[in-house]
Amino acid sequence: RLFYPFFWDNSHWQILGERCTISSANLNPDRWMGTQSLSIHAHFYQPPREDPLTGRIPIEVGAAPFQNWNERIHAECYRPNAELHNFEQISFNVGPTLLAWMAHHDPQTVTKIVAQDAANLRRNGVGNAIAQGYNHTILPLSTRADKITQVAWGCAEFRHRFGRDPQGLWLPETAVDLETLEVLEQAGLRFTILAPWQAGVTGNGEVDPTEPYWVELPNGRRFTVFFYQKDLSTRISFDPSATINADDFARHILLSYFNPDKTRRGEPQLILAASDGELYGHHQHLRDRFLARLMDGAVSPLDLHKTYPA
Repeated sequence: RLFYPFFWDNSHWQILGERCTISSANLNPDRWMGTQSLSIHAHFYQPPREDPLTGRIPIEVGAAPFQNWNERIHAECYRPNAELHNFEQISFNVGPTLLAWMAHHDPQTVTKIVAQDAANLRRNGVGNAIAQGYNHTILPLSTRADKITQVAWGCAEFRHRFGRDPQGLWLPETAVDLETLEVLEQAGLRFTILAPWQAGVTGNGEVDPTEPYWVELPNGRRFTVFFYQKDLSTRISFDPSATINADDFARHILLSYFNPDKTRRGEPQLILAASDGELYGHHQHLRDRFLARLMDGAVSPLDLHKTYPA
């Protein structure tokens, strides 16, 4: 298959005009035959809000009763999700600038987040946290040197916090071009997550988001891409009525996104939903508890395998 990578320029999706080959990476049939798998990815990020002269975050009136938005979002989202062990149940990335602030403000929560990744590392041989470009820079708009720097710093921050090399990296706004993927591959990374509309496939229909793909790179190597399920991700993010009850969501909404033809043929499928992590408790009240119930209870009777890209 051929596809055209898109990137986000803060106003609309634009085609880059770069033509490359994309092919199904396939899920290991011996391990996953007949398996329906679910992965939730949460992207946690806050920009640096510190005054460059004082090194402190000024009082932000809109965040009342908290001093600033970092403290408010932390109380509503990051800390409760860590206490509920949600970081252990999902795929996630935490932006370096956010982790740096959190390590100073509430190091115990950082310790819990890191420990939950480490629990998966012990259990499965691979962790569920992935890295992020350091400054949330839109990488396709950057020079190659800046791409290399942002990826290298993001990976270095990840090693510092999590004590291991990252396998994947979340691209800010999922913005991508072939040079960015090549930089990721050369940094030793193995995969990223993109939106399905970023693959303008020609000649053989649309991409199937229930399976990963390989992208053939100009340097002759290839790189793995997971596409999130856009409709499911949109419902989770912007339809609060859909996520009131985790059990109803799992039975009546989630199951409908699996490909029935693949189910009949006994082929493995992965449904990956992605959103801002702040959705779970900050943007939408009590959705931290929705996530906890979904991943540690609601999907169990449905014979769904909880997993994460790796």
